[in-house]
Amino acid sequence: MEGGDFQIYELPYQKGQRPSLGDGRVSAFETPKTAMTSVDLRGEVVPLRERIHDRMHMGLPLPLRIRNRGTLTWPGVGVSREGLVGVVFRVRRAGESDYQRMDRFNRLPTDLGPGQEAIVWSMVFSPRSPGDYELVPCLAQAGFELIRCFEDSTIMLQVGESRSPPPPRQGEAQR
Repeated sequence: MEGGDFQIYELPYQKGQRPSLGDGRVSAFETPKTAMTSVDLRGEVVPLRERIHDRMHMGLPLPLRIRNRGTLTWPGVGVSREGLVGVVFRVRRAGESDYQRMDRFNRLPTDLGPGQEAIVWSMVFSPRSPGDYELVPCLAQAGFELIRCFEDSTIMLQVGESRSPPPPRQGEAQR
């Protein structure tokens, strides 16, 4: 069943059989949760916002369009996150070379087959120090330490008070 901003799925279940989700080896949609390689995580990541500004350190929702360019279906939904594919971020202060990995794992909203795409609403928690940062989105498989980052999809993050006025919203006139 689908609606404007939601989808409801019916999970497969047969009377008298133990649900397959209970064993943790498959996703909610029966995709095996096996170890992948970086080749399996070939994809396209397009940030739907190029810049974000965090004044409050409460977490920012950041939408990304993710397309599976590999040959395997990526498991995205399951009772446990072990083996699922999702988004993590690397962050560094603008102009520096060393990145740190952010701990938050953002699951895919569904299993993603080859050629399919989905919008992932990732939560980003900013560094505590004010300043300008760069966020690099990465695809990761939880529990297998597999990660593939997308430098060409870097997002600019400003933490703290804005030094310049924000750009006008779409449809607003310049003053």
